Amino acid sequence: MNLSKLLVLGLLHLLPIGTIGGPVFVPDLENRTPGIHGSDRQVVKNLSSRDDVTKNGEKDCPISRLLLARTDDSPKEKRLSFPKFTSPQTEAQQKYQSVYNAIAQILSQDHRSYGPILVRLAWHTSGTYDRTTDSGGSNGGTIRFPKEGNYSSNNGLDIAMSYLEPIKKQFPFISYSDLYTFGGVVAIQEMGGPKIPWRPGRIDKGESESPPDGRLPRGFESGPKLRKIFDAKTFPPQQMVALIGAHVLGGCHKSRSGFAGPWTDSPTTFNNQYYLRLANDEYVIREKMDTLPQFQDQATGRFMMLLADMALVDDPTTLPYVKLYASSQAVWFIDFAFAFSKLLELGVPFKNFQGIVPIQFDKKSG
Repeated sequence: MNLSKLLVLGLLHLLPIGTIGGPVFVPDLENRTPGIHGSDRQVVKNLSSRDDVTKNGEKDCPISRLLLARTDDSPKEKRLSFPKFTSPQTEAQQKYQSVYNAIAQILSQDHRSYGPILVRLAWHTSGTYDRTTDSGGSNGGTIRFPKEGNYSSNNGLDIAMSYLEPIKKQFPFISYSDLYTFGGVVAIQEMGGPKIPWRPGRIDKGESESPPDGRLPRGFESGPKLRKIFDAKTFPPQQMVALIGAHVLGGCHKSRSGFAGPWTDSPTTFNNQYYLRLANDEYVIREKMDTLPQFQDQATGRFMMLLADMALVDDPTTLPYVKLYASSQAVWFIDFAFAFSKLLELGVPFKNFQGIVPIQFDKKSG
């Protein structure tokens, strides 16, 4: 090696760390552990002793500051900090879990007795959707106005809306159309049902946007007619049967619908007893004809079924699903959660959800 090369190498050796040609330390950020360990500490020590990384008594080298930020015992102001960021998804989860808890609280105070009517409100405000005209559905919350609220199929639902009014005042950011659907979600979960995916985004509208009467199924529908009504809402037979299983809740009131009595002996518990009774019990025409035509169980006469309920076992298209859900509550819970979540979004423009995906909320009852 000639003398000129030796001189160049000697000069490079004297260059500060980080200068072209000098050794450069690259922290192992991918595999590092909290704090500085091993050779990292020696590098910090070496850097701290150099004049070129000291300015007014403080470290002025990017690598030095990075390493000092990694020390567990370094001053707080030397540590790296990042601004907190909450995604719209997380924010929605937190905001509406508070609404959920408030609804669940009043339900528990009333021993869940209002649970069934909240489910009915969610169903009736959503079930007006018609796919041929792409109109109706839960977006708008127009059931709160007299025009739609006074349809005969909605008799008694003013009770449910009044019940939720304190929640609206407590959480004014929630729209009525979101509240009426969300109330059904809370009720189902708090009565022992499955978690129902739900997301906010429905926008309230005026009374002039109310859908026409006659879009909801009635208790005396035949099998083919029933399937036609649900098909208009985009529900195939299996999803139709899954949704009707909510008849396990509550009962009919003669003053509201012309029918009377409960379907099961667990009107505030969400389970598959409706299918068990429908598949296994014998039903006859109600002897006391003080209501619209309906069936009663032959053994006790305590439980009723509507003509539309009996159509599910008379129709070979739907009978297999009745038997399926009678044999497995777990399967029904899965299918119901999907169908009910779908029902609650009928008629809502996708853009309204602003990128938020359906959320599963924690049950307050555990």
